[in-house]
This record gives sequence, C-alpha cells and structure tokens, in this order.
Amino acid sequence: MQITSDYIFDGVHFRANLGLILNKEGQILQILEEGHYDKINFSYYPGLITPGFINAHCHLELSHLK
Repeated sequence: MQITSDYIFDGVHFRANLGLILNKEGQILQILEEGHYDKINFSYYPGLITPGFINAHCHLELSHLK
C-alpha cells in the first residue's frame, strides 16, 4: 500500500508531503521525501496522518463498571 498526505507525524516532527509505503499489516516499510516518489501512484489522504495512535478511551461515568 502506498499513501501520502499533507502532513505526516513521524513521532518527533510534522513533515510535509511525504510518501509512505506500507506492508499488508500496515507497518511502515519506507518513508519517501517529496520529489522521490510519483504522487499519482499513491492514495492521498488530506490533512494529517499520525501513525501509532490506538483507538482506546474511557467514559468516566462508566469507569465504576469495569
């Protein structure tokens, strides 16, 4: 899978116009700088991509239920 976005957070910095090559499990195999990949072959997601977030949250009013 090949994706790109306006900004990609690499864990330290917000970087503009990078390309990511992912394997089938979604692991990042390669990060490509702008000009080193053909954007036409990449799926574009507008905005910001921030790898590593986990979709987990807790509602305070339900915390007592465990």
